[in-house]
Amino acid sequence: MARLANDAELLQDLVEIYREDYPILLRRIELAISRHNHSELEQAAHALKGLVSNFLHDPTTALALGLEKRSRSNEWDNIKDDFCDLKSATARLLSALDTLVAK
Repeated sequence: MARLANDAELLQDLVEIYREDYPILLRRIELAISRHNHSELEQAAHALKGLVSNFLHDPTTALALGLEKRSRSNEWDNIKDDFCDLKSATARLLSALDTLVAK
């Protein structure tokens, strides 16, 4: 909240944007992985990283950044495991944000 100057309405807006956008970005990442499309993976992971960074959630940001970097170096080993970790992290973040805005 300090980063948002204690603006609860702005936080609510950012949470709603996250709620709407993160499943779309996860789907884009999943499709990019299944197609071995490094360009699309890099773009979608980068967009998700930016979305998550609004909330200073380092674990989720790091996972998205990891996928983004791996796409650049064309590393596909264990990428599905990393994607599963990212899906779990984004869901945990949403749960935490829902708790925060409910207060």
